This record gives sequence, structure tokens and C-alpha cells, in this order.
Amino acid sequence: MSVSRTINGRMVVARPVFKGAPLPAYWVGAVNDRPMTRTFPSAHDVFRFVKHNARRV
Repeated sequence: MSVSRTINGRMVVARPVFKGAPLPAYWVGAVNDRPMTRTFPSAHDVFRFVKHNARRV
């Protein structure tokens, strides 16, 4: 189950990672099929990071 959005013309995908609990332990993101190296506490944080750091991602 992943969540996709287009932000500033880039396709951003947030994917949950489960560690044996019903809720995700953390989320990972990818921009235009290129994975980001950091993890995030929620999908919202993935999208917010890309929106505010568009030049760096």
C-alpha cells in the first residue's frame, strides 16, 4: 500500500514499512522512482519534505 502525489511536477511515492505492528513503524519515499535515504514518521511528512526541499530532492 503506497500513497502517490504529484508535487511541483514530480511524482512522489510514500510507502509504509511495518515491523510487526498494525501501524507503520516508519515511511520511506521516492521522487521520480529515485529513493530518498531518510525515513519519515508519516506519509504527510514525506510530502511536506519534498514540497519544502524541492531543489534538493
